[in-house]
Amino acid sequence: MPSQTIADARKAKKLGFGAIELNVRVTSDGKFYCFHGTNGAFGDKFISLDETDISAVQVNTVTSSYIDQCVRWNTRYNDYKTAPFRLETMLYE
Repeated sequence: MPSQTIADARKAKKLGFGAIELNVRVTSDGKFYCFHGTNGAFGDKFISLDETDISAVQVNTVTSSYIDQCVRWNTRYNDYKTAPFRLETMLYE
């Protein structure tokens, strides 16, 4: 299952954790997202909706619009097949 999702933040809160680790990535248009990657790239944790291989794509070379519209967690769990979450959304949770 993916990590650093809204579901994870809610579960940590429910379990009484006072803090969670967030790996922050910045896009080419200056938006911040929370997810593990591989050396600044998306790695194998993500898929592109158009089925192109994005594992080696550097996050700082794409826009937030691209992530929101085209990138999803690579998982078999339907509840987690979402775009990565922005930092402000994770902080709100």
